[in-house]
Amino acid sequence: MIVITAPTSQIGSKVVDALIEAGETLRLIVRDASRLSSAVRDRAEIIEGSHGDASVVNRGFEGAHAIFWLAPPPWKQTLKEAYVDFTGPAAAAIRRHNVARVLSVTALGRGTPWHDRAGTVTASIEMDTLLMDTGAAFRALAMPSFMENTARQAAVMKEKGMFFGPIRADKKLRFTATTDMAAAAAGLLSDHSWIGKGKPLCWVQKTFPSMIRRRSSRK
Repeated sequence: MIVITAPTSQIGSKVVDALIEAGETLRLIVRDASRLSSAVRDRAEIIEGSHGDASVVNRGFEGAHAIFWLAPPPWKQTLKEAYVDFTGPAAAAIRRHNVARVLSVTALGRGTPWHDRAGTVTASIEMDTLLMDTGAAFRALAMPSFMENTARQAAVMKEKGMFFGPIRADKKLRFTATTDMAAAAAGLLSDHSWIGKGKPLCWVQKTFPSMIRRRSSRK
């Protein structure tokens, strides 16, 4: 049994499709089951609720051999609440049910000089440490920028011939697509052989080290 959290997210939905196609037995933890297609609902066990809820993950992780973990964005919470506190009940349930493997979606930056003071990156790293401390074998998808996020600026690109971001225009911006992330995740979740709980690894199938020239809106 593979448990997928956030199965309607950009990455999670593609992980679900890939694993269904591979014939895996799935259990999905989802806040609103109506957001899942009927084809997915027919092929997977559904548990409705938040994967930050102790009762939900305790029920959801029973009998699981692998878990795909993706924390939702911190819309209204502090970073600690959104990542560490949210993940606490899941870590306890992983221990309780002796889940063998956990795959997390995380951020680049672990081991850098600034990983302990990098906002969302720091909170994501602390979340992963909590999961690693459960004793389960652990891997993480440490992602560069999402191609899809930049594609959302298509209208601005068309209108102004530029797009906007927080990175200097003379720096390389590495991209990866959610389809490639999901393929890497599905491959790991279907593999029953990996062990160990070392540092999270960058399991990106394809990255695109393009030099993107951007013009700043500032004069």
